[in-house]
Amino acid sequence: MSPKIALVGGLAVLIAVLGLGFILGTTQTEPTPPAEPPSQQMNGEPEPLPELPEEEPEERPHIARDTVENLYYGLSYEQAEELFGFASDYSESEYDPGVEGYTSPFVIHWHEWENEDGSKARLGFVNDRLERKQFIEPDGTAALPDAPHLDVDSYGDILGIEE
Repeated sequence: MSPKIALVGGLAVLIAVLGLGFILGTTQTEPTPPAEPPSQQMNGEPEPLPELPEEEPEERPHIARDTVENLYYGLSYEQAEELFGFASDYSESEYDPGVEGYTSPFVIHWHEWENEDGSKARLGFVNDRLERKQFIEPDGTAALPDAPHLDVDSYGDILGIEE
């Protein structure tokens, strides 16, 4: 048998199988109407739904100021989530144009974890690495000092450039 005849025969079998599959796949039976829901009583009144047991909310760990202060810069969001034991409650993105001549523009992704007492751990990630960290007390005051690498006002002094 020549390869040409074998190829034509193989294609014919393939087309026949695909065509049969298509024909069988498109045939449908009449759908059966849904049965009367079991919640309907004989008089047509719906039966009340059963009471579900109340689940107690999961106890979330409290994130302390010292925990946030001791986080290493460069930590990923996933590592912070693992350390805290739960995902952030809130997130937002912020564009920072940088400081002309010193830093480039970047986008910082803020994630916030809120404690039951109203205090918050707020972490800023640039390129999925921890760049900023804040701990906000229940009264709204920031409780962590700024990191030295964020003090852009003194970059000229640090680099020996006079303004």
